[in-house]
Amino acid sequence: MALAPGGNNPARIAVDGANVYWVDQSPGGALMKVPISGGSPTTLYTGGVPSGVAVDDTSVYWTDSTNGTVMKLTPK
Repeated sequence: MALAPGGNNPARIAVDGANVYWVDQSPGGALMKVPISGGSPTTLYTGGVPSGVAVDDTSVYWTDSTNGTVMKLTPK
């Protein structure tokens, strides 16, 4: 079952109780999420080249490989 078909360069995933998070690693990439049950993806962030993702109870974290920055978004 495809949760979010049609991505450009999806990589790295993290999962919490409600959503699946991943990064689009193409230039000008994005941090995305979709409900675990499937549905329409939501773009949480665009820019850079996201290369990793992690989640906790309140935030989502990712790295940008263009400048080595660790980013945080709260609430997720």
